[in-house]
Amino acid sequence: MPRMSPRIGTVLLAASVLFGCEKKTSVPAPSPLPESRPGASQIRGPSPNPGSGAPPGDAQYGGVNSYQGRSLEEWLVLLESTNAADQGSASVALGRIGAGAVPALIERLHHKELDVRTASATALAVMGPPGHDAVPALSLALADEVPGVRVAVADALRSIGPGAVVAVPSLILALADESQRVRETAIQALAAIGEGAIPELVAACRDSGRPVRERALNALANMLPGVTPPAEPFIDALREPSTPLRIAAASGLERMGAAAAPAASELASVLGDEDQAVAEAAARALRQIGPSALDAVRATMAGAKPLARARAYKAMGGFGAAAVPALRDGLKDEDARARLAAAGSLGTIGAASGDAARGLVDLLADPDTEAADRAAWALGRIGAPAVEALEGALTHPNIEVRRRACIALIEAGPAGAPAAPALAGALRDDDPNVRAAAGEALSAMGLPGIPILVAALELQDPGVRAAAVRAIGAAGEKAVEPVIVSLKAAKNAPARAAGVAALRAIGAPAAPRVGELLRDADVEVRNAAAEVLSGLGVSGVPALTALLSEPDPALRKLGAARLAALGALASGASSALCGLLKDPDVEMRRLAVNALGAIGAQDETVAKACEAALGDADEEVRAGAVMPFMIGTSGLKTVLPKMKELLKGPDILVKAAVLKALTLDVLSALGSKEAQLYKEEAIPAMMEAMHDKEPAVRVAACGALGLIAARDATPIDELLKALGDEEAKVRAAAAAALGMAKREFGGKIMSPLREAGGDPDPAVRQAVAEAVKRLGG
Repeated sequence: MPRMSPRIGTVLLAASVLFGCEKKTSVPAPSPLPESRPGASQIRGPSPNPGSGAPPGDAQYGGVNSYQGRSLEEWLVLLESTNAADQGSASVALGRIGAGAVPALIERLHHKELDVRTASATALAVMGPPGHDAVPALSLALADEVPGVRVAVADALRSIGPGAVVAVPSLILALADESQRVRETAIQALAAIGEGAIPELVAACRDSGRPVRERALNALANMLPGVTPPAEPFIDALREPSTPLRIAAASGLERMGAAAAPAASELASVLGDEDQAVAEAAARALRQIGPSALDAVRATMAGAKPLARARAYKAMGGFGAAAVPALRDGLKDEDARARLAAAGSLGTIGAASGDAARGLVDLLADPDTEAADRAAWALGRIGAPAVEALEGALTHPNIEVRRRACIALIEAGPAGAPAAPALAGALRDDDPNVRAAAGEALSAMGLPGIPILVAALELQDPGVRAAAVRAIGAAGEKAVEPVIVSLKAAKNAPARAAGVAALRAIGAPAAPRVGELLRDADVEVRNAAAEVLSGLGVSGVPALTALLSEPDPALRKLGAARLAALGALASGASSALCGLLKDPDVEMRRLAVNALGAIGAQDETVAKACEAALGDADEEVRAGAVMPFMIGTSGLKTVLPKMKELLKGPDILVKAAVLKALTLDVLSALGSKEAQLYKEEAIPAMMEAMHDKEPAVRVAACGALGLIAARDATPIDELLKALGDEEAKVRAAAAAALGMAKREFGGKIMSPLREAGGDPDPAVRQAVAEAVKRLGG
């Protein structure tokens, strides 16, 4: 099977790209593997001036046109170019030139080069209706021996549309073409021709073989919605033994909608067809026909098989209120599939199915779970007319009925509001699934359900409270005020906790009102509000920051503690926290400096405030100020002198904090342009701490240098020396730090480590063993 010339593909692609952005129908891409058709050249008409490479003069075309600064003649030269891009551009240009180019394009439909024939047809597709004079020539070209050419020709006829009516016989012949792309494009062309093609397509549906009849039906159906074809060819095809033909007929009638009413009886008769695809297509077609098909469908149901009844009930979903009595009867059908279909159609019809609500409630207990679940959905879609029946189902002895009744009310949403009092009882149901569904139903109905949910926050059963919390969270902003009121009035810890959880579930919309609770007289309410705000992320920061300026120390501490829990999200509170670094209460200063450290990246203002705090009377405050000072100060040379000074001071906590801060700074710098500076300045300062008189500092130094050794060999010698430290805990820390080193440093480390494996202290020996193992020894 010969492949289509790459140049043909390029021509068609160029055409689709170039004119697809304008108000034209795009040219479909050619088949990647077009079929050849031996002998087709014998059918083809004679080619005038075959193989001529020189276009005739402009005068021959009765008027000269141009496009983008080039004349018709110039574009015709490019059409016969061996350059695919030029040829594609010429196709578009000649199509834009319009009728003046038609005579030349007709000639080239018979050119010896298939690329030129394809490009000429493509130009006519670009041109559209103005190319109608080429229709006879295009009709002949549908017999071209190359499938790719035939595709382009059929597409040109599609683009010309109703003006190509004289090509209908040739297009009908093309419905039998061995190329699928040709057949598909011929169907599109016949559909585009529209009404003028109907008589011959109807004849083809009657007189042709099965494949052509099927394609003729598709062409008729594709005329919709602009042109409505007659129903008779489709009705006749429904009676045929061929499955594909019956499917094509039913699918076409489905697309016709109400206009297919004459076919209703025939469609109803095939609802029990042995081929599922045919029967399902018939059911869909009946559904689209609407109420006028009801009598035909009901007439076929007596004695019908269960599956046919199910399809009939499914079709009735398109018949509206008129079908409700029949569907109500269907809820009692002996077959579960039929009951399922009847329930589904009642739900599709919606509120007009109110008379069937009692039957649907009975179906909630159906042994077939799918049918029962569909009944719940249907009741929800019916909405308000089904509420009374659902209220009774909420106290049904069957747990699943009660749960499905709640689910129906979830589906009903605001329409289910009259059932709110009954759902209050369902919130206390023994079954947790029923409680959860009742909570969702109350949430779904909006404002009427919120008071009930809020009241449930004070109930003793934790399962009920949990269901209420989830439902309130889903209710959103409108539930904030009732929850606030409830929380203030709550008289027991579980109720307050439930209120807090509900506000947290609501999220950011609750933040402004929750902030007011921070000043509540009850300390538990204040703490609960702060907990909520810290759980809301950035939304809670403004209210917590406002606490830092309160005169009450307890409120200031509450704000600082919760801001610390937010970490980087609380960066907007940094300035206010800096102000608390001078608070007379040492606990307040500790909380403030810890919050600043938790927030992380800071500016120079914060760095200066923390630098001042390095001289605080309290060691914990001084230690807490180290990290934010380091982070906020730009440049190692600026900060290192202060860090060295602190490392020589008396404070163990401060020195440990300095080592941690320097480690983070060094690790972030390794691999950067400043790496050498850090290795020459910062790491040596940290190694000096290995000689501190306090064992705790030496242990901290080992930990810090071990992290650096994971990337850089500089601290390894100092850590090896520490394996001989007089304190066992320092030796153990050194061994653990060496175990963190890069494996490539293991050659230097392994021998001293193995020697340390004989240390008299068991903790040291254990640390050595683990280090050796990590290093692969």
